[in-house]
Amino acid sequence: MKNNIKSWLPVLSLALAVFIFVTSEFVPVGLLPDISEGVGETPSKTGLLLTGYAWVVAVMSLPLTLATGSLDRRKLLLILMIIFCAGNLTVTLFSSFYPVLLSRFIVALAHSVFWSIATPLAARLAPNGKTAYGLGIIAAGGALGTVLGVPLGTFIGQQFTWKTTFIVISAVSITVFAVLAVILPRLPSINTGSVKSLPKLAKNSPLLLSYGITCFLITGHFTLYTYVVPFLAEEVHISANGIVALLFVFGFSGTTGIFIVGKFLESCPIKLMMTGISAIILILAALSIIKTSIFLICAAFITWSIALTIFGISMQNNILKLAPYAADAAVSIYSGIFNVGIGCGALIGGMVLKNIGLTFINIIACLIALPALFLLILQASMNLSRH
Repeated sequence: MKNNIKSWLPVLSLALAVFIFVTSEFVPVGLLPDISEGVGETPSKTGLLLTGYAWVVAVMSLPLTLATGSLDRRKLLLILMIIFCAGNLTVTLFSSFYPVLLSRFIVALAHSVFWSIATPLAARLAPNGKTAYGLGIIAAGGALGTVLGVPLGTFIGQQFTWKTTFIVISAVSITVFAVLAVILPRLPSINTGSVKSLPKLAKNSPLLLSYGITCFLITGHFTLYTYVVPFLAEEVHISANGIVALLFVFGFSGTTGIFIVGKFLESCPIKLMMTGISAIILILAALSIIKTSIFLICAAFITWSIALTIFGISMQNNILKLAPYAADAAVSIYSGIFNVGIGCGALIGGMVLKNIGLTFINIIACLIALPALFLLILQASMNLSRH
């Protein structure tokens, strides 16, 4: 039993790093009013701390991953944790918007490389035959960052100051640095990809379809999810406390998807991904019909969260299998496209909110996500023809 736990420690330490990275990325959501007041800007402009962060990750993931491709992965992770800590500390040194924004960009640069290497490392560090569970533990670290780290960071910022939250994040990152330094073995660079591998990736049709699936689904998801709080308040008429409870349920429910993925990923990966994508699209469409029932809304949010976890783990596993010769580079493109989806979804959702209102935002989100299903069917047919 002890040896079994010990074999999972490297993956668990990586999940701890994922937790703090996700917390840092999304904590400005909860602290937006406080940060806006602190830097003397409107909430809409202060929102660039989120969207600007996402765009930096989208643009810099691939070039920075290629530039660091030859470094030992353990050494690279430790360097990224130092940059991450320094960026979050730098945020606390300023009380005007643009220096704070630039400090967030420092964190985003570390994030760009971290997400490119985290998934391949999880697959590499997991015990033999346990890749799905390794990826699931990483997903769980991200989910806990959203449902535990962000609310806790928001609470600290509201009780003290918004800068206190970033000081705490920096302190925790030092602890994570120490854990990684002690637990991780040397991890020589293997199949990370290079500039020479890009033409091969560009000719990999199933891989390109995977990127298209990700772009459409994540854009659709964030078209609604970015504005899910006002949607639940105005369209579903849930109280503020009820919304907080529902979002906690949403976050924790996603961990259930890890066990589903662990059971079916190796035997039927495409069917599993199709189940996740179909469930997300159906739920986005159904919200218009079921919004009068709190019970059905809760059931829908639980299913939505599980389906999102299933999609995320299945897609990352799919990309690793489609491009094993350049895993880090392939995942860096995925990470960039994922962040493009976050930014585009937030932008489209904001336009819908401004020009149409919230009533049909879920339907528009559904229509944006729908092509993902057709692209997956196309990918599945290509795989069948190859066999």
